[in-house]
Amino acid sequence: MKKLLISLMFLSSFSAFSETFNFTYTGFEGRTRVFLSCSYAESSALSILETIGATDVTTRCSGGITPVGSAFPVNLTVEFTFPASGTTSEVKSRSFSSNCFFDTKFVTRFASEFKDRVLLLKSRSHCFNSDSSYLFEVQTI
Repeated sequence: MKKLLISLMFLSSFSAFSETFNFTYTGFEGRTRVFLSCSYAESSALSILETIGATDVTTRCSGGITPVGSAFPVNLTVEFTFPASGTTSEVKSRSFSSNCFFDTKFVTRFASEFKDRVLLLKSRSHCFNSDSSYLFEVQTI
């Protein structure tokens, strides 16, 4: 019984460890330049990761639009605990409060960075402007 309990504790420790994801968004979108605040980047990353089931999400951001009016690339560091494998969720634009350019780049880069743990089943993400709609079906593996 002790061995079983120790084995379960050992295995569960592997499924719930903290990950770090670093993401830089420059805002260059063809002929368009997109400026974002760190506040938007952090809240969007939090929303996207919580949608796919991540827990213990913390964000740190630098750059973006500053109070004095200058703008720099957004540098975002996100720490989180990965969701259980086998969960499927839809990450989609929120009416009038999403930035298609940032959000789609965040999701696709996240899936690329964690390709051994995340699978994009569906992707509809043609950003014609910042408020274009998008939809991703994300599965954790």
